Amino acid sequence: TAEDAGIELTIKVPDEHLEVFGDKNLLTQLLSNLVENAIKHCPAGSKVLVSGENTPEGLILQITDDGPGIECRDQDRIFHRFFRGEKSRNSPGNGLGLALVKAICDLHGAEIIVSDNDPGTAFEIKFFAMNAIST
Repeated sequence: TAEDAGIELTIKVPDEHLEVFGDKNLLTQLLSNLVENAIKHCPAGSKVLVSGENTPEGLILQITDDGPGIECRDQDRIFHRFFRGEKSRNSPGNGLGLALVKAICDLHGAEIIVSDNDPGTAFEIKFFAMNAIST
């Protein structure tokens, strides 16, 4: 999908094993939603990076892009159901993808943070080892 859209998708992970305990299908949906959003909202020629690292507190997953970004005033609202920022109103979607991402994070005891990537957007998800659930 990224290649068809003219987006350079890079995955950067360490040689060591990255592990999160939780629901495999929901965690796959979380990652898929974030990557698909980046691809959908970035113009051709943009770059999307997915990276992960183990820390003493748990796993940190980052999805960053160099696209148009999310307005600062919208960053607190993007996880609300049906919210669509001004820049995304003309693209397909119903405003549920990021609400679902937030719900999956909450279920897994993870924290999600959105910030400006200057240019673009950065999502950071912290999966805390002590809060992880298992299925």
